Amino acid sequence: MKILIVDDNEQMRTLLTLTFAQHANHEILQATNGEEALSIVNQCHPEVILLDVKMSGELDGIEVCRQIKSSINKDIAIILISANTEMSCIERGVDAGADMYLSKPFSPIHLLQIIETFQNNVKPDIQKTMLEAPSELKPPTEMLEIYSSLPGLNAERLSIL
Repeated sequence: MKILIVDDNEQMRTLLTLTFAQHANHEILQATNGEEALSIVNQCHPEVILLDVKMSGELDGIEVCRQIKSSINKDIAIILISANTEMSCIERGVDAGADMYLSKPFSPIHLLQIIETFQNNVKPDIQKTMLEAPSELKPPTEMLEIYSSLPGLNAERLSIL
């Protein structure tokens, strides 16, 4: 499965890439802003996009979502990611066509579970997922080792991104 990670924060892109790197069946693509994301979507056709709402550049995540869903490919699963939990922002994301709105901080293990549902061609109920508590599953040992080797991170930080 091709997954496009769009975030202007390099550490977040790295953490998300490492999260999916443990699964050989994922090809990870990255973009640092909305314009770059649209270009990659047109060229590489990802199945899932993890899209930060607030980014530098002319296009925010909600506008990128709107453009992809309205004119590029409405079947691409888009998960908006944001620290903004205001209902008006969530509603704007849903209106733009987002399949999910994931609030920061979130568990990378929970995100892996969400991606698995998309892999099985099941789109989670956006209302249910927004209200679900993150999984209590513990990350695999190899994931803990990889994350722990990054500067400024430790096993406790792995439980939330």
